[in-house]
Amino acid sequence: MQGGGDIDGTAPDDKFGHSVSLSSDGRAVAIGASQYNSGKGYVGVYDLVGSVWSRRGLFEGVAVGDEFGRSVALSADGNTLAIGAPKHDYGGNTNSGLVSVFFWNGTSWSQRGPDFYGDANGDNAGWAVSLSANGTTLAIGT
Repeated sequence: MQGGGDIDGTAPDDKFGHSVSLSSDGRAVAIGASQYNSGKGYVGVYDLVGSVWSRRGLFEGVAVGDEFGRSVALSADGNTLAIGAPKHDYGGNTNSGLVSVFFWNGTSWSQRGPDFYGDANGDNAGWAVSLSANGTTLAIGT
């Protein structure tokens, strides 16, 4: 049985749903759209309120081609979110990758800790991300 209605992407071919992560109770979901806006990408976080999905947050990538939202991970309670952008360029390196972590304090999202970057050309850090249940341990795939 489906919980809530469909959640649709914002633009054709944005690859909404390329990555998906659920909270442990299934009442929060993070959905990545890695090809939105020429590959800039975005991630939406939604809460199931009654039988309707309500957007709790929207995160958009910084640069065209970064594939922000290629990977997402939510903690068990749905309040910590990790987002990967494996095609992000940093420190003179091409496609070194980027991972950012955000925390919901009950009213708003804020970044938790620094951004994480790949070390070399083609590292693609953020190709995959995973969070521990309590959101305090982060694994980054390259």
